Amino acid sequence: MPYRLKELQAASFRGFADLNLPLDPGLVVLAGPNGSGKSSALNALAWVLAGKSIAQKKLGVVEIPERKGWQVVHDGDKACQVSLLLQDGARELRVKRSSAGDRCEVKGAVSGDNPLAALGLTLDTLLSSVFLPQELLRIPVSLDPKDRGRIFLDLVGLSALGELEGTLADCVKAAKEPTDAIGRLRKSLDDQIASQVSLKKRDIADQREGAKRAGFGADLDAPEAVGRLVQATRGALEKLCERHGAGPPAVPEVRSREDLAAFVKAVREALIRVEAASPDVERKAELERKRLSISGLQEEHNALDSDRRGLGAEREALAAIGGEDMLKGREASLGEDLLRAKAEIAEADAQGALLDSALAYFQKLVPGPEPPSKLALPVACPVCETRPIDLAHVREHLRRSLDRAGVEPLQRKRAEIEGALREVRGALERHAQWRTRSEGLAKRMEGLRARVGVLRGQAVAPADQQAGSARDVGRELQAMLDAVLEDLAGVLLRVEERGRDVQKVRDELERVEVLKRIQEDLRALERLDDLPKEPSYLELREQEHRAHVLLAVAEGLRSALKAERRRAFDAGFSAVQGDVVRWFRRITDRPDCRSLRIDSEKWSLLEGTAQGEREVTATFNVGDLTSVALAVFLATAMRASHAAGFVLLDDPTQGLDDDHKRRLAGVLGEIAADRQVVVASADAVFLEALEEAGTASRVVHRLRARAPGRACEVESSPQRVLESRP
Repeated sequence: MPYRLKELQAASFRGFADLNLPLDPGLVVLAGPNGSGKSSALNALAWVLAGKSIAQKKLGVVEIPERKGWQVVHDGDKACQVSLLLQDGARELRVKRSSAGDRCEVKGAVSGDNPLAALGLTLDTLLSSVFLPQELLRIPVSLDPKDRGRIFLDLVGLSALGELEGTLADCVKAAKEPTDAIGRLRKSLDDQIASQVSLKKRDIADQREGAKRAGFGADLDAPEAVGRLVQATRGALEKLCERHGAGPPAVPEVRSREDLAAFVKAVREALIRVEAASPDVERKAELERKRLSISGLQEEHNALDSDRRGLGAEREALAAIGGEDMLKGREASLGEDLLRAKAEIAEADAQGALLDSALAYFQKLVPGPEPPSKLALPVACPVCETRPIDLAHVREHLRRSLDRAGVEPLQRKRAEIEGALREVRGALERHAQWRTRSEGLAKRMEGLRARVGVLRGQAVAPADQQAGSARDVGRELQAMLDAVLEDLAGVLLRVEERGRDVQKVRDELERVEVLKRIQEDLRALERLDDLPKEPSYLELREQEHRAHVLLAVAEGLRSALKAERRRAFDAGFSAVQGDVVRWFRRITDRPDCRSLRIDSEKWSLLEGTAQGEREVTATFNVGDLTSVALAVFLATAMRASHAAGFVLLDDPTQGLDDDHKRRLAGVLGEIAADRQVVVASADAVFLEALEEAGTASRVVHRLRARAPGRACEVESSPQRVLESRP
């Protein structure tokens, strides 16, 4: 006989501080509102059998954070402990598990301390045929086909095979990334090599075309072309050295095209030595410096000559005015005239003052109450016919007459003398300036003659012996410049001749260099062609080959495993397909459904009808999809061959309408006649239907929700129904 659940005890597990739950045969219902501990009680049953392995297991691709909290203690420091008693007729099996080290103790079993093995279970068969968590019903509705397939694999007990297939898929992906990276690297190298080869070929073609336009023969690449060009360059260099007094050039022999670089370098160094050793270079620089110096002196001489002519014109103008001695005599004469004019003006001023004193005295002699100056005379002025007149009027006329008679002419005379004196002094100042400029010009001319003498390399004659020195200096400078230019022309002729010889060598050398560049590009092209033969490149190709082989092996294993998974799933589903259809018809009340099949490739749901098989994954509603999952679980559970005679369902009605809930309750009631069914729910319609389900034994445990500061509790007197209702 299979084992049935007898009693569950838990301490400090989830919301329970102390749980003692008797489990009768038949239908056991855990009822209560949300948070009352229904799922915790079923989780305790699963945990005591499987331990932390079920707490860490993913359902499909979904990792349930809540399940990781199964071992959360309730009372502080206490470790959670769960004890389960199972009974098979007279045999008993007691399992105890503690969260302290995940220790498990099994009594009454011959398989050691593994309760799953004692019941003939594995973790996969526990989830596919014994325990139906609520996540397995909630997840398939919302996941894509690939993830939904992993849920169906869990329901038929093939999750390990699905995980292995996923691991192989990850291995293929991990192997594909470096394989693709190596392939991209190899392709990048090939592209770079091809690009460089194309570039080199284009450069070689351009250089050959340019060589042909420059007069090279069509046999540029011929072996004899190298010797011909080298010999022409060597001959031009030897001729250059011989004609310009340089020693014989030391250039290496060219026995192969690899010697061209050394030959070109040696010719260039020889050209540098020849140009550096030529005396004409220094002579040319010296003559150029001398020419510049003479030109500077000529400019200075021209400036001095211009100043000399200006001084001559100024001297002629001064001669027209008068000599310096004559001007000095006139200055003295005008000075004496000015002194006499000043004395006469002073004397006239003294006469006027005397007249003013006489009038003032006369005014004091006239008696009367009025001041003398205000005394009016009843006569007319003989000058202006003013009537009456006073003494002030008479004095004004006398002052004017005196001024006109003597002072004014004297003042005009004085002004004329001062003007003439200023003109004379201005002329004397011009004489002084001319004398100063003449002396400065003489000194500058003396300095110019000295510099000309230094440049000429001869002694300078004294200044008093230089008759016509300005003209002589000019003629001498011109003669020196003509001589320098004549020497410079000869030097330039020799430099030009040497330049032509050097250029000829350079032209021949350029031909050799063109050939050298072509040869270098040809060698580079050969090296590029040899790159695929390099050990590093061959190693890269070998790595790429090995990576492709490994990837092919991994993909082959994945394909084989995928085929085996499909075969195993199709075989497993075929074994329970009839029961799946039967339970699906019962739950959904769909008698027209002839068959149900899950496509193990696309993980789509196919329904068989009178019109044929059709895909219903997208057309089934949430209740139908949930019913399919329930039907697969119930069919697998009823055909299981293990020793666990019970099934655990946690909230199986999610997504179902009331009719589906009532039909599911009837199905569970029928199953409870042969197998112990423990179901947890908070749905009132489903609970009411369970109480009316057709089963011989029914127990309803009602749980209270946890209040603040308190643990979940089970009512002390569960409701038992021993006889099924008619």
